[in-house]
Amino acid sequence: MPRLFLDFRDEFDVPLEVVNDGEVTALKCVFRLAQKVGTTLPDTITNTQKLELVQEKLEAGHEGAIQIWQSIGDYLGYAITHYADFHDLKHVLILGRCTLGRGGPIVITVSLPDSQTQMTQIHRRLTLI
Repeated sequence: MPRLFLDFRDEFDVPLEVVNDGEVTALKCVFRLAQKVGTTLPDTITNTQKLELVQEKLEAGHEGAIQIWQSIGDYLGYAITHYADFHDLKHVLILGRCTLGRGGPIVITVSLPDSQTQMTQIHRRLTLI
């Protein structure tokens, strides 16, 4: 299944660090990636309801919803590798509404690389919880 890529700078034409006052969350990734897989999220519902709508599609096995959570796993894997350049990581606790249900195992599984790369070597010494 092809992975999605979301560059926050595309929409805002500003560096990633200042998008939405510096707050870039998995929830916002879900909403933006949902548009890329053709899922329309009504503006009239709350963020919680939007997430629940996409999570319902994930639980039903919707291919686009699965791609969203795989992409979040990709982002997480690269973020952990980047943090490991500066910190001696041993345990990483993954929390949040986006990790509930089927989403959590997808994110964690995808974030763990399976090839012989520097990323793999870093992740071998980690415990993702």
